[in-house]
Amino acid sequence: MIGSSISVGATATAIITVASASVGNANYPSSAIIKNPIGGTPVYLGGPTVDTTGYPLNGGEIISVDLLGEPLYGITGGGSQTIYTLRRGLTAP
Repeated sequence: MIGSSISVGATATAIITVASASVGNANYPSSAIIKNPIGGTPVYLGGPTVDTTGYPLNGGEIISVDLLGEPLYGITGGGSQTIYTLRRGLTAP
């Protein structure tokens, strides 16, 4: 498992890069848990062109995503917000 904190700002910020998302496959994907702390500014998730119409991750919310070779970006409506990620790779039993 790899844990990290990432500062997301008003321009698209890489949260999960293609290199880190490339591990795993459709049967045994890698995954990431992303947390926006309680009281945090909303972070909008999507691809490289994400804007404030992306998937909203509000303060206090957590999302789990499968990683299948696609990058994940975040952006705020203004200012910056630190989010936390925990990535894990799964292998066949």
